Amino acid sequence: MAALCVELTFALVARGGFFSPDSTIVLIWSLALLSISYFLASDRHSIRAEEVVVLLLAAWWLVTARLHGVGGNFQPMGASIVSFVAAAAVVRQGPWLWRRNAALVGIALSAATAVVGLIACDLRWYPLAMRGQDLWRLSGTVTYSNATGLLLGMGLLLAMDRTMHTRWSSFAIAACTAGLIATQSRSAVLATLVAFAWLARREFRSGLVPLSAGTFAGIVTVASSNGHAGRPLALCVSMLALALVPIISERMQRSSGRRSSRTHRVATAAGAIGAAVLLGALIGARSEALKRIDVGSDLGRLHEWRAALQQFHTSIWTGVGPDQLLVISKGTSTYFAHNEYLQLLAGGGLIALGLLATAVVLIVRRQRSSPVCVRTACGALVVFALAGLFDYSWHVPAIALLAGMMLGLAQPDAEIAARMTGPGQLVAENVGATGLASGDAVDLPAAFQRAPDS
Repeated sequence: MAALCVELTFALVARGGFFSPDSTIVLIWSLALLSISYFLASDRHSIRAEEVVVLLLAAWWLVTARLHGVGGNFQPMGASIVSFVAAAAVVRQGPWLWRRNAALVGIALSAATAVVGLIACDLRWYPLAMRGQDLWRLSGTVTYSNATGLLLGMGLLLAMDRTMHTRWSSFAIAACTAGLIATQSRSAVLATLVAFAWLARREFRSGLVPLSAGTFAGIVTVASSNGHAGRPLALCVSMLALALVPIISERMQRSSGRRSSRTHRVATAAGAIGAAVLLGALIGARSEALKRIDVGSDLGRLHEWRAALQQFHTSIWTGVGPDQLLVISKGTSTYFAHNEYLQLLAGGGLIALGLLATAVVLIVRRQRSSPVCVRTACGALVVFALAGLFDYSWHVPAIALLAGMMLGLAQPDAEIAARMTGPGQLVAENVGATGLASGDAVDLPAAFQRAPDS
């Protein structure tokens, strides 16, 4: 577990593990982690069908690369696939305390990436912030804004989990929210909103203050993203908003037990003031937001999707090999389709897409039938899946590592050695798996109890 956290940290710092030899190192580490995790597993039957299918997808990605003479193109997507399954296997087999600590590392890295990126946006530090459409967008150490947006969206969902709450969890929520907005990644924002509405609505109320403060800080950063000159005033405002979040959240928790009329009036007034300030920030950022709503870029992606489908039709079953040049028109070409599903279809054919679809079905079926689940981790997986429809962020192994950790958290191995005895309780059947005596009842946190409508 410690090696996994070190690997995730390294992958994020090393430009997201996107460029060689970074992706090569991530691949080697992931293979080692996967081998060790299975070797140390007490039960061979704990190897899951979806993990085998994902590994088959990685193997096929390598085979089709060799078949078409582009073996080097196996990476970085191949490293991402192996990293995903390795992280999932390692996390789900560990005790809950280890899994929780690994999740906290992911949250901390996401928050740190957001803070560094916010500073870089306001001070114009390249490549931690990058310029596009005359706007400075947060890119962080991943050095790609859309991939960073996906990272922060997953980190935000995980930080909303009430079982992960620490003193600084509200700060992490605010920082990830601000950073997500500052990336100006439409796909990541949309995927996060969908996951929130579907799987994290219960946590929304408890995180309203940090979400509002983070939204304000992110909008302030977007409003000041135009031009070459740095904006130190905007930096001070956004950092002040984030710094006040832990203080306000802690005071609200203390006063939650004594619901007086005065407390209610103060909360109402504060909410009204906050809404007015947020509305003012939105008005101030309207011109920058309109620049990002550019129909031209959307049409460009449609052309890329059509080129990927045309490439697929030239080799339906085996594909044409990973990340081959997509010809959009005469004199215009690209390597990425801005859609990972079409990218897999063009590069690996129906075999690759069939393996991916099989893995997705197996994961969804296991999650739906599991008596134990972490809703926010499932939400992070939804963000990961939806973002793949509009970008090529899956090519970043650091993102795949975090997504694999989310899968391990969403479907912990402890459920195999336990049985439900009542609402919110498990009875330990294996001392080695749970650290409890056989027959001991364990109360589960609210976030682990399956809701009838989820």
